[in-house]
Amino acid sequence: MNKTTPNIVEKKNHWLLGQVDVDFPTSESLLGRDLYVKSLETKHYQELDTMLSHGDDVVDEIYLVDFHRLTIMFSIIQSKKWKLDRDQSNIIEFLTQIILSSDHELYVGFKSGEPVAAAMVSCDDIECLISDLAWHNDNEDDIEKFTYQLWRYWKQSHTNDCEVWVEKQ
Repeated sequence: MNKTTPNIVEKKNHWLLGQVDVDFPTSESLLGRDLYVKSLETKHYQELDTMLSHGDDVVDEIYLVDFHRLTIMFSIIQSKKWKLDRDQSNIIEFLTQIILSSDHELYVGFKSGEPVAAAMVSCDDIECLISDLAWHNDNEDDIEKFTYQLWRYWKQSHTNDCEVWVEKQ
């Protein structure tokens, strides 16, 4: 992480990494956590220009993850960021341990009935962070469009007027 890392990033990472702080975590979930921590080294953060609309929608539907099946879909999409099957399995094991929180909401985007995108929105009273953006084929333009589409969707049910950050690779 760089010097301009927003405070909300620390809150999100503390919450997410704490998901495996249980009495008997699986070795796979701990390996998945370690892979996730390693991936944070390449992240940087930039402010989202919330005034931009950024074109057409790229998904047909966006769903708030509110039950385990969607958590699994979120985890599978996220796992595709890793090349090795073993790493993907460990990431899935780590992320499916998530206990849902209104401060750190998970979302899955669908196109033609198929899950194609995933992201997390973390907010406090001062900052919001759109992070863990994943698109089924890593298309940067689609990821950017999904970011704005997700933000518009999120704003429909939230009144936070805060600084908005986006996690970038």
